[in-house]
Amino acid sequence: MDMTLVIQDNGIITDLFEKKMALYLYIPPHSAHSPGQLTGLVMGQVLRIFSLCSRTVDKQMHTYQELLVLVRCGYSHSDLLPLLEKAATNSEAFIGKSEEDKAREKCQKDEDSSKRIFLHLKYHPNDNDPKSSAIQKAFRESIMHPKGDQPFTELENERGHKIPLDRLTVCYSKHSNLGSLNDD
Repeated sequence: MDMTLVIQDNGIITDLFEKKMALYLYIPPHSAHSPGQLTGLVMGQVLRIFSLCSRTVDKQMHTYQELLVLVRCGYSHSDLLPLLEKAATNSEAFIGKSEEDKAREKCQKDEDSSKRIFLHLKYHPNDNDPKSSAIQKAFRESIMHPKGDQPFTELENERGHKIPLDRLTVCYSKHSNLGSLNDD
């Protein structure tokens, strides 16, 4: 679990445990990974820190160390600060929720995902493909709410049921590389 426990004043203090020789081998910013990779990394690491550390001072110290590590990896300080602030806010909010609220939100997310269509694309930063925001805008304007035509959600299938679709999610995957080749 990568944490330490200390019994102090009839209570338990938890903190993140990191080896002194930890290499912090993060994906560099010039790597050919999708745009959301950094956001996912920061959100996940900060939630881990906030979940494992019981004292505010430890949360702040580990979050600051995370910032320094990512800057040393080549990420921009100005890009990281808003991400870290958002991650800290989201982590505090998530940790503060009751288990019932978490279960209710999970059910809502599952229901929402059933109303979603997924478009899978290969990602490479040098491709001239349109950004996901442009694809989503075109989807909304031409399919969900076409100008002068009936909205997609008002159409009915062959059984007379409205189509429960309200969102497009663009999912990126990496191109094949040497590591993905099989020796078959």
